[in-house]
Amino acid sequence: QWRIMDPMGRGFVDFEDFFAWSRNTAFCSDLASKNDVEVSMRKLASSFGIDVLHLERVRTVFSRFVDGGSSGHIDKHNFKHVLCRTMGLPQDADVPEETVRRYFREIDVNNNGEVDFEEFARWYLSVHSSEG
Repeated sequence: QWRIMDPMGRGFVDFEDFFAWSRNTAFCSDLASKNDVEVSMRKLASSFGIDVLHLERVRTVFSRFVDGGSSGHIDKHNFKHVLCRTMGLPQDADVPEETVRRYFREIDVNNNGEVDFEEFARWYLSVHSSEG
């Protein structure tokens, strides 16, 4: 940051240098963030066009379904439970296996057999777009 604040390399920052720096960075969310997770949440929220608080609520929903191995992903075996809960269906609902597989393929954008938070959030926000 110093080189940005002292563009002339004089070894000090005058008011004009400070003012130019603060005008460009004072409200930069990356500088205000305390850790990598917070920075990535801010960027993801921005990419979805929502506020961070809304995305944090989605993360809370996601965390309920993450597999027991703490991988940070939802696996195929747990996905029917996710589908029922997020769609407001009873847990014992008779959802055809092909329907579960089809939704899982749609959500698992990178086709790695797991749903990560970004994939889940994109899907969840599209399904629940009227909630806020």
